[in-house]
Amino acid sequence: MLLAFIAAILEAYYSFRFAANALLSYNHDCSTHAHLFLERTVLKKTSHMKTMLRCPSNLTKECVRSLLVGLCFGGLGTVAQAEVFTLNNGSVITAEWLNAEDKVATVWKLRQADGIELEISRGSVKSVLSPIPSTKSYIENVGKVNDSVDAHRKIVDWSVKQGLMLVADSHRDRVVELNPDDKSAWAALGYTQTTSGWIRKETYWKRKGMQSKGGRWRFPQDILAEEQELASKTQMSELNRRIEQAIRDIKADNKKASVARQYLRDLNDPMAIPKLRELMVADRKNSNSDFRMAIIEIAGRIKTAASTQMLVDAAVADPDTRVADTCVELLSQYGTELAISSFMGRLTNRDPAKDSQILINRAARALSTLGDERCIPKLIDCLVTRHLIIPPPQPGTQATQTSDGAVNFAPSGNQKPVEVRLSNQEVLGALQTITKESGFEYDKDAWMNWYAENFAPQRPDVYRDP
Repeated sequence: MLLAFIAAILEAYYSFRFAANALLSYNHDCSTHAHLFLERTVLKKTSHMKTMLRCPSNLTKECVRSLLVGLCFGGLGTVAQAEVFTLNNGSVITAEWLNAEDKVATVWKLRQADGIELEISRGSVKSVLSPIPSTKSYIENVGKVNDSVDAHRKIVDWSVKQGLMLVADSHRDRVVELNPDDKSAWAALGYTQTTSGWIRKETYWKRKGMQSKGGRWRFPQDILAEEQELASKTQMSELNRRIEQAIRDIKADNKKASVARQYLRDLNDPMAIPKLRELMVADRKNSNSDFRMAIIEIAGRIKTAASTQMLVDAAVADPDTRVADTCVELLSQYGTELAISSFMGRLTNRDPAKDSQILINRAARALSTLGDERCIPKLIDCLVTRHLIIPPPQPGTQATQTSDGAVNFAPSGNQKPVEVRLSNQEVLGALQTITKESGFEYDKDAWMNWYAENFAPQRPDVYRDP
């Protein structure tokens, strides 16, 4: 365990720009001041390792100090030129790589600090950490500067420019020791100010019950919701892929077609509805409605609010009345309340330019089957509706075709749409079916009077004796 911990410290140590050879070049002349900050910097890098490696709480500092003393003054000899080899079995070797220039060598020759030479197989090595070129500037500067706030700030600035962020943090530590009111140093070290003093940001947020996720501090319930949403999206993506693949197999009638048909027959996942709706809409231009019939069969089996709404949309928008009538039949078996409400919502005539007479009649046809007295006022209101139409072509007009295949007749002059009032036969049929009345035809006033007589609440006669 101790060897593993020392190896981890060595690995962290070699990641610094002020590598071991810079220290060794100063040998016994390395100042106590420089050694202090080197030790502090390595401690910052390795303090979390004692938890990961389950070392005693007092082990970290002693290991680092012993290691640094050995690196600076001890008998490690060539460690400044050495690499750290981590083997597949977990062993760690610190040695000079003698044949490093031979890129195709299958056997690597090493020389340890005590002069012993080794040979190891290239395939037995998991990783190699090479020493970084010496950087004497830090040692020279840190050993000579005054122990003042301004001096340490200058070293912080220099370290940041060199990319030595841990070195910078070590000197920021000294800045706040000398000047506890230095807010910028505290903030750069990851502290936040509270009424009780400066505490680490992670401590501050943890006290509020928050957790770090993706570089942000959030409440656990928010993290859980995001994870669930991501899992749901992943699951839906995989489901959509399987549905699309099954449809491709069926259309290709390949050897997987029978398995694909069985998969769709067994499909009962509510998450499939968005993809089924997309496929349904995309196939509306196809004169063969068998594919759409198969889709609504699946939707009718799933029986959720989303599938109900999908069937409502198909009942009013699908060009094949066979598909529309099948949707209504399924809706009569489940989701009837939601379906009635949705169909009633389509009985509107507020905008003659947008409201479709076809959709109004389709919704009325569905309500005629579902049958509900609550929709009577809506049906009465839509007996006759207003719509904008282009007048029939007159002599001198030219036919043009739009990008979606529709044909427009454009006269030589500017011809504007005109508003017309159109009677809706399906609306009248629904009224007659639900009310069992047939004598009012398209007379809205007559229908409203009948409705008031039969459904309006009776007012009490205030003049009648009790």
